[in-house]
Amino acid sequence: MKRVFLDANIVLDLLDRQRPGHAAALLLEEALEADQSNCLCAWHTLSIIESVGAKVFGKEEMLKILRELLASWVVPSTGTEA
Repeated sequence: MKRVFLDANIVLDLLDRQRPGHAAALLLEEALEADQSNCLCAWHTLSIIESVGAKVFGKEEMLKILRELLASWVVPSTGTEA
């Protein structure tokens, strides 16, 4: 099992069908699922995803999407609670 760190652009490509990288992000998602990889993202990536995604999906829908992602993804700690 691999741990794969995803940045905001990859996550946004995965979520938004209108983005040019959407098809490639779907292929990546399939490969990660087949390999049973753990997806990770930085805590500050979540605010970027929320901010950009809310413009596409609306604030409430974006929060729902983030909750779903956080149910299976890992947000590594940075060494301090702050």
